[in-house]
Amino acid sequence: MNCKASQDYMMKYFDGCGNDIESAQFKQHLKTCKNCSEEFENLNEAFNFLTQDNGVEPPLDFEANVMKKIDSMEMVRRKRTERTLILLYWAATLALGALFALFVLDAKEAILHSVSRAGNGSVLANALYHVLNVFYGLVDKSFDFLLQLGIIVNNLYRYIVAAAALLLLAARTDLAGLGRKMKLKESRSGLK
Repeated sequence: MNCKASQDYMMKYFDGCGNDIESAQFKQHLKTCKNCSEEFENLNEAFNFLTQDNGVEPPLDFEANVMKKIDSMEMVRRKRTERTLILLYWAATLALGALFALFVLDAKEAILHSVSRAGNGSVLANALYHVLNVFYGLVDKSFDFLLQLGIIVNNLYRYIVAAAALLLLAARTDLAGLGRKMKLKESRSGLK
């Protein structure tokens, strides 16, 4: 048996999977090869150490504690998933509403034209025409409001980020100055 075959057989030997012929060849190779013999001894010591009973026993409630921890982690994951799903449902609802409003605004002229042509002076057609005009005005004003709100939030966000960056820079500068003062005090006290 050569070194490569010996290396391949070593784990089989420890697992008890080899046959008598291979085992005899392996033992013979270990008698003649110093490197394989040293590696075998190191592995044998490691396996013996691992199989020893070192007297360390887990606490009696170890499994129950682990299962409680897993359950609590699972609950946190479920809550996070539920919150994410609710947020996605709201986002989808808002997106659908926005798309519907865009559709209505886009079709405004065609709808108003067809209502005015259909009635040609009818009281019901005129009332419907005015109701739709008011509705379109509300939708248009709502979009203007949301656009203005988005602009305000965007501007506010930029100011908040800029203020936070300035605070961090000031804190870093103060800490660096404090560190220099402390080193100066230490060097002065070392001179006394």
